[in-house]
Amino acid sequence: MTAWQRSLSAGLLLAAAFPPFPPYLAILTLPGLWLLIRIAEESDSARHALAMVYPGLLVWNIATTYWLAMATVGGGVAAILANAAVMSIPFGLYRLWWTAGRHPLRNASVFAALWLLFEWGHHKWDLAWPWLTLGNAFSNATPVIQYVEFTGVLGVSAWIVFGTFTLAWAYGKRDWRLSAPVLIPPALSLLLWAMWTDTPVGRLNTLIVQPNFDSYQRMSGFRTEADALDSLLSVIRPELDDAVDLVLMPENSLEGWVFPDPQRFPNPDLLSEASRHDVSIVGGGTYFKSWGSDERAPHPHRTTGSGQPYGMYNAGMAWYPDGGTQVYGKRRLVPLVERLPFAGFLSRAIPWDGWLDWLGFEKGRESAVMRTLPHTISALVCYDSVFPDWVRRNVKDGAAVIGIITNDGWWGDTGGHEQHFAYARLRAVETRRSVARSANNGISGVILPDGTVHIRTAYWTQTVLRASVPVYDTMTLYTRFGDWIVWLVAAIGLGAAWLQPRIDTTMFKRKS
Repeated sequence: MTAWQRSLSAGLLLAAAFPPFPPYLAILTLPGLWLLIRIAEESDSARHALAMVYPGLLVWNIATTYWLAMATVGGGVAAILANAAVMSIPFGLYRLWWTAGRHPLRNASVFAALWLLFEWGHHKWDLAWPWLTLGNAFSNATPVIQYVEFTGVLGVSAWIVFGTFTLAWAYGKRDWRLSAPVLIPPALSLLLWAMWTDTPVGRLNTLIVQPNFDSYQRMSGFRTEADALDSLLSVIRPELDDAVDLVLMPENSLEGWVFPDPQRFPNPDLLSEASRHDVSIVGGGTYFKSWGSDERAPHPHRTTGSGQPYGMYNAGMAWYPDGGTQVYGKRRLVPLVERLPFAGFLSRAIPWDGWLDWLGFEKGRESAVMRTLPHTISALVCYDSVFPDWVRRNVKDGAAVIGIITNDGWWGDTGGHEQHFAYARLRAVETRRSVARSANNGISGVILPDGTVHIRTAYWTQTVLRASVPVYDTMTLYTRFGDWIVWLVAAIGLGAAWLQPRIDTTMFKRKS
């Protein structure tokens, strides 16, 4: 098999390991990753390695995230091409260091450090796209990854990398006893899963709304914002009574712009329902905010004709029975689709008013925790939920339940909404919190802290789930300390790399 064939085969194996394919196929991450590692090791140079692994990474990206093009063809294609290129960097760096004859465990330590630092960094910058984090492949195999309550999902990525090298070593030595350490994490996870006891400190009686608005029509097909809200309330009211604590609506539950002044939008309808039934209502929409002369507006920002700075937020909002409201501006915005990456740097480095036409939404700064009663819930908006560090911060800030409000309708009936729902199972186990998820077209549902799906809806249906969501107050190791596993693996990898320093400035030149 040629290097090109192995690269393409690796991409297919890695794609088959991710939802919506069956969870037992997640194990294909190991042979898929090994093919790419061997290609890098056998390449003539780091540059050659980058070129040879790219086709496989491109196939992986296309087969798993093709649905990006459903929102914007140009943006989706550009994102897939660019992400495959970014993902090739750890392989090039590994080839820069690698030389034949080094012990497999040294190689594993160095590559694991490079890969985990890459995945961690890919969660942090303005082009963040953690969708293909290796550990996400096991999101529907929660019984064997219960240890993410200690390590987070990057701990699964670390297991995949070390497991790949260990199994290859055992195969090369024809001694499968060497592979025994690979079984330790899943075995411990199965033990944790079997020992998990459901002992909630309370319950949140919740209506989870799935209105099934058509995201491909302007204003979801309604004539006015008020008509859309009337339609939403017509779905909720038959199920609403005084036993309900919370109504959870999707990301796009309110059409049009929501202004702070209730006279400019029919917020009184939601406040009236909240007051009548003594219930908190949480939903989403586009929130308009302006800054006064005594406030510091973010840079860059738009201005009105009169010069007043303003911005728009993809926001989670709450309406409380006492007449109060709360707004959370989405923290994690989809690059290009929702916000111009590196907007602050670009606007300062290259003065041009046209940047504002591409700016998109403002980035929220505050926590997503909504002070609902009797228990708090986060109002994480869509893309927020694939960032484990941001979810754990909201739990640390007091979220008793992880609430996710999303649309997912603009992907159509593809693997995208299945993946998004599956990744929420990881957030449940990492924080040992229940997840309540409202999606416009589905999948909505409740996920328990061991990753078990308690209840879920079918896609593209209009429905309201009535759920008694269990509430927990445990603080997991991951919730407390975050991605410590990355720095441990990085330290081990750095030590392994320094055992025999190797600096070769000619490595990027193809050997003759």
